[in-house]
Amino acid sequence: MTQTLDLDFSKVELLRTRLGLSTTDVASAMDVSRMTYYLWVRGKPMRPANANRVKRVVKVLLDLLKSKEWEEEVKPLPALQRRERLLALIG
Repeated sequence: MTQTLDLDFSKVELLRTRLGLSTTDVASAMDVSRMTYYLWVRGKPMRPANANRVKRVVKVLLDLLKSKEWEEEVKPLPALQRRERLLALIG
């Protein structure tokens, strides 16, 4: 059984690019494959088992967008360090 999460993945994509994160970064944070993430961006419904985790990750991403620390200290880091920092923040 699938459900449509009240989440516009075109906006998640915008958020991802504003934070300087790759698709791999965000998919890793959501604990899904890049293919699954791309399917969601294209409108494929999400399984309920993923919904809570995805909502939590999107909330963290929104908080990061507001964070001066991310913009000034983390975003300039190399991609691998940025991903490590993101995964650490998400837990």
